[in-house]
Amino acid sequence: MPVYLHLTLPIGLALASQFKFRPLIWLVFLVIVLVHEAGHAVLLRRYRLPVLQVVLHGFGGECETTDWMTPWQSAVVAWGGVLAQALLLVVSSLSVSIGLWPSGAAASDLYVTLTSTNLLVAAFNLLPFRPLDGRQAWRLPWLAVLRVRHAWLAWRVARVRATTARTKRERLH
Repeated sequence: MPVYLHLTLPIGLALASQFKFRPLIWLVFLVIVLVHEAGHAVLLRRYRLPVLQVVLHGFGGECETTDWMTPWQSAVVAWGGVLAQALLLVVSSLSVSIGLWPSGAAASDLYVTLTSTNLLVAAFNLLPFRPLDGRQAWRLPWLAVLRVRHAWLAWRVARVRATTARTKRERLH
């Protein structure tokens, strides 16, 4: 899938590096956004939906598809980005915990970006406003309740039909 850089990307990089010249922080910020968008792409592929392109811009990125999604699929795909970021956070934290993380100022900056900035980007993405992922993601609990309710109603209807059919058979005999 093609990845495009939008003209506003330097704004996001400047914010991530606190308006300082820090190319390593910029690179890590791009990795965080790419991991986030890859999370969306993986779940789109799981639903056999095409990923047309990924656009990285000043406020994150967008994973674009053409096909229509059900509300359930849309909510699941919305969670994909944050879940991928959570995986990145776990890997970063574990590498420090087991002593695989290098020491030094650059490594410290890298770690802070992979953890704190990563969490900040994830939290921002979960705000329930369009065009952020939270707008769709937070629908998932309600959609799960509806799915359970639908399954329960289907089970009840099947029981009533079975009872009705049995009663009709008994009357005929």
